[in-house]
Amino acid sequence: LNTGGVVMSHTKTLSRPSSPARPSSVQPPAPGPSRGGFDWAAAGWAGIIAGTAFLLIETALITMFGSVTQTDAIRQIAAISLGQSVLPTSTFTALVFLAAMAVHLPLSLLYARIVAALVHGRSVPLAIAIGVVFGVALYVVNYYAFTRLFPWFALARGWVTLTSHVAFGILAAGIYAQLTYPLIVARRQGKL
Repeated sequence: LNTGGVVMSHTKTLSRPSSPARPSSVQPPAPGPSRGGFDWAAAGWAGIIAGTAFLLIETALITMFGSVTQTDAIRQIAAISLGQSVLPTSTFTALVFLAAMAVHLPLSLLYARIVAALVHGRSVPLAIAIGVVFGVALYVVNYYAFTRLFPWFALARGWVTLTSHVAFGILAAGIYAQLTYPLIVARRQGKL
């Protein structure tokens, strides 16, 4: 029994007619990164890793060489959203830490995507060199330009903070390039 495209047998089992085969020469487009475009996921991972490393490096350097407490960097970041009341050393709480992460991680993702756009398609050594310049520029913007909005950042100027920003730039650029450059080269050589 044929009922408008659905075939029913005497046992009343339903089945659909088979669809016409797709010609082998027509293939669906590959997902984003394999087409040679910007890889948002790689840039995101670079931001998460570089942002986490930034906090660890900053805290370690402050602990070894700084004249401030280990939590100063986190409290200064948290003060962006919570205000200057969290700057005294006695105010480090879970809320302060979470507020700092709510500011720091999105900024790390944003900054890593900017540096990833600058290094996309470049070799790892060149990307790292660009990352150094980006880290210095980010330090200048954060600790000189943004001090009009966040005056407490001026207190954190120095080689420790500069080193942490350069490390962020190197890691974000290097990780993105390492994740994407081999695929770009393979595509250019026709291997993919």
